[in-house]
Amino acid sequence: MNILITAGGTTEKIDEVRSVTNTGTGRLGALIAERFAASDDVSHIFYVCAARSARPKGEKTEVRVADDTRALERAVRELCADRRIDAVIHGMAVSDYRVRTVSTSKDMARFIADAAPGGIGV
Repeated sequence: MNILITAGGTTEKIDEVRSVTNTGTGRLGALIAERFAASDDVSHIFYVCAARSARPKGEKTEVRVADDTRALERAVRELCADRRIDAVIHGMAVSDYRVRTVSTSKDMARFIADAAPGGIGV
């Protein structure tokens, strides 16, 4: 039996210096993976986690790092397409949103000026 386990949290970049991160540690996922690894019925565990997440011990486990939601989706899709997966345990604390755009102070000033009644211009 091959098992896919996701664990830890994701980090969504805002820009090159800021990000939104949750505090998922991956400890529960690591414990679950170790428990499955102890079973003779399990031949391989694919463990998808954030770089900072706890990692399970054991030779049956293959770790793939996915720090944001796009990387998580890519890893899960690739594994499901390329490997036979018999069970999925999705324990990763996935961010609720992605940053679409970042505004500069000039962009904000222009928006406020344009939104003002009669337009005040910038």
